[in-house]
Amino acid sequence: MMGLYKNLFIKVPRSKLRGIIGTRFARTFSQQAARYKPILAPRLGNTKTRFSSLLYFTRPTSLIKQSDIKIKHKYKELNIQIQEILDFQQYKKILEKVQEKIPDRINFRIFPTSFSPEGYEGGGFFRADDWRWDTLEEHLKSSGALGVLVRLPLFWQVEPLIYYACKNAGSFLFLNDASNMPVGRVAIKNASFNTIVTTSDDALEFSKHIQEHNCNDFLNWIVVHPINDIDINRMKISYANTSYIAHEVHLFPGIPLFVQCSHLARGKSHHFHVASEFSLDTLEGSISLTGNESDAVPLYKVSINVSATREKKKCPCGREVFILLAT
Repeated sequence: MMGLYKNLFIKVPRSKLRGIIGTRFARTFSQQAARYKPILAPRLGNTKTRFSSLLYFTRPTSLIKQSDIKIKHKYKELNIQIQEILDFQQYKKILEKVQEKIPDRINFRIFPTSFSPEGYEGGGFFRADDWRWDTLEEHLKSSGALGVLVRLPLFWQVEPLIYYACKNAGSFLFLNDASNMPVGRVAIKNASFNTIVTTSDDALEFSKHIQEHNCNDFLNWIVVHPINDIDINRMKISYANTSYIAHEVHLFPGIPLFVQCSHLARGKSHHFHVASEFSLDTLEGSISLTGNESDAVPLYKVSINVSATREKKKCPCGREVFILLAT
């Protein structure tokens, strides 16, 4: 019986199979290629193979272009003129104006648009409530964080995000007021807190404090730098027994813009990736930023006052690397 089927299969000429099966699909793609000739021409050049159109149709549509369309549609709903927003300060003013128009049918978490209460007049950055601070969680896991001592300002309102990161990483959490250094020092020496999450200014002061009080524990540091106060000289922690140090530059409190993977955290301090929620354009020496379409008011080609260059080589993790420069 198997021999009969084998003979039947062998006796069918390949040219016949090609004629029966191939012609219909080839015609289909040729017709589609003709239809989309203006689009395909710049992508495919002068190639004349009839299957070249298949290359176009099997490629995913540009995610960046899809994001642009969604952001523009969201701006239209909020009655925002894109040309009104040229730089970061103008973007923050727009946030203040449109926050009452943001639909309440979607649950958002509100982040302050300032890192300090001084001169803060309100306005918030709205991001989906189910968003998580994933880079913090990754660092806690990579560094083997047992207890996490958080010394970030309460004004930032990032405690829920830190809670979720610690929960997923299996770390316990302690909120330590930045002005109460002795309690933080005791938590490190007597309660197995081996990871500190703090600001760049406090990292320098607190590391000096614990070292002066003969704290010899091996510690991990996760240091947050405000976008408006980047100083690469403050990315050097003087604490002798530093096991792991990761830096992040935040656009708003709790909103990472420049981040480090575990490879960069163990290497050069001023080398960064761009957070996955943002895309960065570097044209003619200026940097413009486009955000995530899921944000209530996404950034769209907003100019930011940051000096950075793109590295030629990619990180071992496969992502592009940017070097932040002294400003």
